[in-house]
Amino acid sequence: MLANCLPPNTRILHSNILGELRIDNFNHELFVDAYLDKQMLTTALIREADCQPQDMMSVCGGQYLQDHVKIHVNGQLLSFSQQAMEVHKEYVVYRYYLGETDQSIQTIKVESDYLLDYYEHTVLKVKIGVEDLTKSYNLNATMKKIEAKIS
Repeated sequence: MLANCLPPNTRILHSNILGELRIDNFNHELFVDAYLDKQMLTTALIREADCQPQDMMSVCGGQYLQDHVKIHVNGQLLSFSQQAMEVHKEYVVYRYYLGETDQSIQTIKVESDYLLDYYEHTVLKVKIGVEDLTKSYNLNATMKKIEAKIS
């Protein structure tokens, strides 16, 4: 279980946060965990996705996230390979494998317009914990991309 490390009844998303992306590497592999507000994601999927209710989170939610979030490492766009998904009362967690990091990571760029058409005054948090860098960023309607330089 991805979110079981959190204390019981812990709300990880606050009222102005659409979700949180946690980018980490482990044994030369790069992963991203996406913690997303379930109600906000469902609203967008109902409006935009041609999706059966039983597929809403498992298929359409993951695809919607991938369509609206792009991650580049050293200038190369990475593809998402879904490893796991968990649905909780208030949020859904998607875990993606982004690939091996054989070469040294110099930069990580994250671009997102995730749900900003619906919730323009909200934030998508990005937390990067790669090599020696531990940093947090906020993406919103006025700042839709960040680039982190890794030392």
